[in-house]
Amino acid sequence: MQWLVRWAAMALSRFKVGSDGKTAHTNQVGKPCKIEVVPFAERVWFRRLGGDQSKQKSLESKWFEGFWLGHSRGSSEILVGTPEGVMKAWAVRRRVPEERWN
Repeated sequence: MQWLVRWAAMALSRFKVGSDGKTAHTNQVGKPCKIEVVPFAERVWFRRLGGDQSKQKSLESKWFEGFWLGHSRGSSEILVGTPEGVMKAWAVRRRVPEERWN
């Protein structure tokens, strides 16, 4: 539940436009947020942050399946839900439109 509060705060600060025509992120950083946003809980392919602890064979896929949860508020890390729990990722690829929702 704590991640949901953080996600909502990130979404409000980066994308809600205020009366001055700017977002809170723009006022704080000086430039607009350019991070791609995927709809919440959409199925995505992602690459884990930091990689695996064990050596990976070259023919094994580096992309894993998960559900988009949002961005980390303090950085550009991506939060992805998997059966093992919430993981941090550094790259995300959207699936073809027919496979995005399950």
